[in-house]
Amino acid sequence: MKSLLLTFASLTLAASLQALPIGLFNTGVNSSGVGLALGANDSHYDVVQNGLADAVVVSSPPGVWLANTSASEWIWQAASGQPTNVDRTFRTTFDMTGLSLSSAVINGRWSTDNLGMDILVNGVSTGQTATGFTSWFNFSIGSGLLVSGVNTIDFVVRDQGSISGFRAEFTTATASAAGVPDGGTTVVLLGAGLLGLVAVRRKLAA
Repeated sequence: MKSLLLTFASLTLAASLQALPIGLFNTGVNSSGVGLALGANDSHYDVVQNGLADAVVVSSPPGVWLANTSASEWIWQAASGQPTNVDRTFRTTFDMTGLSLSSAVINGRWSTDNLGMDILVNGVSTGQTATGFTSWFNFSIGSGLLVSGVNTIDFVVRDQGSISGFRAEFTTATASAAGVPDGGTTVVLLGAGLLGLVAVRRKLAA
């Protein structure tokens, strides 16, 4: 009995380890997830209206904005937060090669000066918005919008003022390896099988 329980625990751990990171980055960090210097280029986000040039970390974010942290920083087309009173689309890309599309879980939050108009996944609108720079607004990317290979997420932001900014953090971005069953399903099936074995052993021992 004890050996069966240990086996089940080991299999449960193995199933939980199936979740692999998806290569998505918060705004204002480098490839190691470390915050960039103010005014530095953010190579993970391109400004669509600026010929897909890198976004830039805002050099002097206003005190009324959510404060920069080690997890993410404010970005825009230029370090000065210019231009203003415009719509700008910030594009980030990630590769799902070798990962199971159906198992993907992508959640996050964004904040915008001033309005987050939409989040598009591979060009498809998700209808998710943000309405300010003093709070976070949650978003979720449905796995049904993903494709094998390179994917794009576009954050559409509208400025209405004297300085502009956009910020995003991914709180969850994982998927199973392609061809590996979902961890939860695996655990349920294995658990049911082990419980069946326990019942048989008890019956035979009676």
